[in-house]
Amino acid sequence: SAAMNIPTQNIRVFVDEDAAGPNVLQAISDYSATVGPQDEILMYVTGHGAPYADWVNAWVQDAGMREMMAELRPRGEYLLQFWTETPDTVPGLAVVNESLMPVTRLLDAFGDFEGRLALIVESCSSGLLLENPDYLAQRYPFLDHLPVTSGPDQGSNLTG
Repeated sequence: SAAMNIPTQNIRVFVDEDAAGPNVLQAISDYSATVGPQDEILMYVTGHGAPYADWVNAWVQDAGMREMMAELRPRGEYLLQFWTETPDTVPGLAVVNESLMPVTRLLDAFGDFEGRLALIVESCSSGLLLENPDYLAQRYPFLDHLPVTSGPDQGSNLTG
């Protein structure tokens, strides 16, 4: 933190139980409400992730249902997995319990944040987030940088 000149009281680390989806969402909401338009937030997320379409194809058996669910999410939607004490055996419950959530749900937690956000995502195929950058840029004007550490080819991507 000293190297980046970030005060220690402005750093929040989530590990194990603290890294449960609802805890992370609440912390984002609380913190983003306290910062001003000149402020910047750096958020680093590492863990498991998958394209929404891959998740649907893996867990939804009915082809018609797969097609319908694919239409519910814009191209490039990406799911992040958060800490959970017991993995959900019913995939839909993982979404309801927010142990598995779209990146857009994470970004929605910033609400009316007027500052700038650099979101770093380190997880498998996170480069797929860049398939539809216009959608993210229009929906989240505060999203200033979106570095991802692995693309569909496990390369490195950066936009901003």
